Amino acid sequence: MAASLKKELRRRIGAMLKALPDAEVAEQSRRLAEQVCALPEFSQARAVSVYLEMPKEVATLALLEAAFAANKKVFVPKITGRSAEDLKMLQAQSMQDIRSFPKDKWQIPDPPLLSDSGAPRDDAVQGSELELVLLPGVAFDRRGGRLGHGKGYYDCFLRRLAEHYAEIGHPPPTTIGLCLTPQLLEQVPLAAHDRMLDMVATPTEVIRCRSLHLGTSIMIGKRVLFGALCLLLCATAVFGQDLYELLGVSSSATSSQMKRAYRKMSLKYHPDKQTEETREVMKEEFVKISNAYRVLSDPERREKYDVYGIADDEGFANFDEAARFASDGVEDSLMNWVGLVAVLAVGIIPIVIMQRNRTKPLKKRREVDGCSSLGRTCS
Repeated sequence: MAASLKKELRRRIGAMLKALPDAEVAEQSRRLAEQVCALPEFSQARAVSVYLEMPKEVATLALLEAAFAANKKVFVPKITGRSAEDLKMLQAQSMQDIRSFPKDKWQIPDPPLLSDSGAPRDDAVQGSELELVLLPGVAFDRRGGRLGHGKGYYDCFLRRLAEHYAEIGHPPPTTIGLCLTPQLLEQVPLAAHDRMLDMVATPTEVIRCRSLHLGTSIMIGKRVLFGALCLLLCATAVFGQDLYELLGVSSSATSSQMKRAYRKMSLKYHPDKQTEETREVMKEEFVKISNAYRVLSDPERREKYDVYGIADDEGFANFDEAARFASDGVEDSLMNWVGLVAVLAVGIIPIVIMQRNRTKPLKKRREVDGCSSLGRTCS
């Protein structure tokens, strides 16, 4: 369901952008660049990642020129394959360097892996300098939701970058989506693996989504508290790694792509191919990968995973689509469910305890009365 919603939304937004005159795109891009260049996040960043636009995307020439003029390190994307993992963020030396890049099939400048000197270009994921990432997208919302082109390149890049920075104790870079006016929606559909942005820049405003995330958290604080209590009392919520990431594919991967990825991963992690030292660890990974493929290779289960995040047999067995359909997103439906169970748990448990405390003396009195009526002394 989420996949079909995203596909339809991409089609609709694409038609709107196609009808937008090039002069209007250029004017909106100019005003948007002024907004971004005025941000402290841009002026203070020592290294920035800037995409090289396709037709009908926010143009980034002015942002690139401003970054080079301020002696910032500039990284631009390089796609090396079809997997979501195949996005590198390579350093560009200058505007002249970028102009010399060959064009890919979408007519986007494609940075070579080697610089003019023959040395490999620096990759942002391997270092710790990147402080700002400017992202393209099909659509955005004020929460920081982003709808990409469906390949998962940027979501995977941001995840790998966050993991690398966490390992070295470095804060993750600020992420800003660059959004033409028709691309800003009330809400974009999101899956569990989609990354939220810190900010969204439009030609007329910059939306600080990170503060909105905080405000939303405060507003739903009661539900979160109930959810935490429920998790503590019942110990039933177990959140695992994203299934697409386990297989190393994007959320738009075809069944044949997933089959090839599963075959490759299962051969790598199969317990029979391990040493005594690595067998147990690899066995756990093998089980996770097998479960991921079992879910994603079944169209019905894959759809329920994309929409509701259900990834285990018990969840599928107890699934009630009519009840879950009342909520639009995975996060909201899960929070409502957890909140409801928590309310019941927090409300019923004290009543049960009080009732037991009240009935205990009553039982004792009945026993005493029974003994008295029989003329016996009860000790």
